[in-house]
Amino acid sequence: MEYNVTRLCQTLEVSPSGYYAWRDRPENTRAKCNRQLVRKISLFHKASRKIYGSPRIHQDLVDTGEQIGVNRVARLMMKHGIQSKMAKSLSLQPTRRILCNQRQTGLNVTLMSKCRIRHGYRILLLSQRVRDGCLAT
Repeated sequence: MEYNVTRLCQTLEVSPSGYYAWRDRPENTRAKCNRQLVRKISLFHKASRKIYGSPRIHQDLVDTGEQIGVNRVARLMMKHGIQSKMAKSLSLQPTRRILCNQRQTGLNVTLMSKCRIRHGYRILLLSQRVRDGCLAT
């Protein structure tokens, strides 16, 4: 759907001449540099099999002679959707505890499963039906 430039400029409260001046203006130096950096970041990211995040990509850029900050690399990566793969957590057998009343059978109990993850523990709560009394771990 195409709109009239004059109507769009009125809606955005800008002058048509200002719009045309902005449209015809050459790309600034910072934008050109960012475009080239994103190309290099993308190449380093693909070369690392999409594993490296912004700190390692930054180090690769510094090693090639670029003078750039780690926050700028992180910002450009985020803006362009370049993201590292998350490490797969080991799925070991979780530690399980079942809480129930030993006198009753056929009741709902809570299964608490502790799974080790990278920065602490994640506790999963599940409901399970017990038929032959209480299970213990």
